[in-house]
Amino acid sequence: PWKQRGFDVVEDLVYVDPVHHGRGIGRELLSRLIEEARTSGCKTIVASVATDNQAGLKLHQGLGFEVVGTILNCAFKFDRWMDITLVQRAL
Repeated sequence: PWKQRGFDVVEDLVYVDPVHHGRGIGRELLSRLIEEARTSGCKTIVASVATDNQAGLKLHQGLGFEVVGTILNCAFKFDRWMDITLVQRAL
């Protein structure tokens, strides 16, 4: 559910099919990932969220993640360059 990123830090990647948006699936998945990371001894979770993905940012912030920075024009997706917002949560 995540990829190792050095010392006791993991990166989460949560994707929900648009057909299922708005049903709380993302919140449930991320909540379970947070708990699994905590019980596994991880100290911090980080995520890279497309800056225009307001639902993804709201999801992470609603579960205690803080915005720690933005990387400009670093991801090419959907035929365009986009910014990435970095978020993290201490466990």
